[in-house]
Amino acid sequence: MNTYQTATTTLYPDLINTVSDTNNIDWLDDHITTALEELAISTEIVRLARVEAYALLNQDEMRFDDTVNSTTTWVDAINAIKALYPKP
Repeated sequence: MNTYQTATTTLYPDLINTVSDTNNIDWLDDHITTALEELAISTEIVRLARVEAYALLNQDEMRFDDTVNSTTTWVDAINAIKALYPKP
């Protein structure tokens, strides 16, 4: 399930029949998405991205460990998050 699907089903579990892989929502009862609902979905996507990013990173500790160990763990984690949540 992608982030859009997760956000949509989290916010509107009683209104959704299915969400396709291409993010097309099959609403129950021919529901028409309002601008406010789209904003709520977008906000939830950002929240989910932040939760995941912060769960993956303790940035200061990672950067310190990378310096001590000559590794690239921090850069790799940042690149993974950026790939998962590209800027529009």
